[in-house]
Amino acid sequence: MFEQDSLIVYAGSGVCRVGSVGKLARPVPGQDKERLYYTLVPVYGGGVVYVPVDTAVFMRPVMDAQQADALIDALPETPLLAPGSGDYRQQAEQYRAILRTYRAEDLAQLLKTLWQRQKEYRARGKALGKVDRQFLQMAQQFLFEELACALHIGADEVEVYIQRRLAPAQPE
Repeated sequence: MFEQDSLIVYAGSGVCRVGSVGKLARPVPGQDKERLYYTLVPVYGGGVVYVPVDTAVFMRPVMDAQQADALIDALPETPLLAPGSGDYRQQAEQYRAILRTYRAEDLAQLLKTLWQRQKEYRARGKALGKVDRQFLQMAQQFLFEELACALHIGADEVEVYIQRRLAPAQPE
C-alpha cells in the first residue's frame, strides 16, 4: 500500500502523487463508498484520479535518484531492440507492449533504439517515420517525467542531464 504524498507511476496517468488513502469523502458515481481508494494527483497534468487500493491496474513507486543515475549510467551498455520486420503495425505493437510494461529499463531500451534510428535517418538526410516519432515522444514523456521527479529537475532538463552524465570526462 502506498502512503500519502508518495510518488508513484500509475498506468495511463504517468507520475502521480498520492493525495490521500481512504474511503471517498464524497460519493462518486459508480464507485463503492466502502472501498479504500488512492486519490492520485498527476504531477504532469491536471485533475484527480480515484483508484481502488486493491486495483489490478499497474502502479509502482517512482525510482529514487540513485536508481535514476544507475539507469542513465547503464544506457551505453543497454542493447538496442532487435530490428523489426519492416511491418509498421507489428513494430507499433512491439512498442506498445514495451510502453505497457511501465518499466524504466524497457523504456530506456526503446528510447535508445529510437534515438539510434533517428541518428541513422538524419545521417541519410531523412526524417524518422511517423510510428517511430510517436513512440519516441511517448517513451520520452513516460521516462523523462519519472527521471525528473527522481532527480528533482524539470522534465525539460532530463535530456541535457543524460547527455552530460554520459559525456566522457573532460581532462583537467
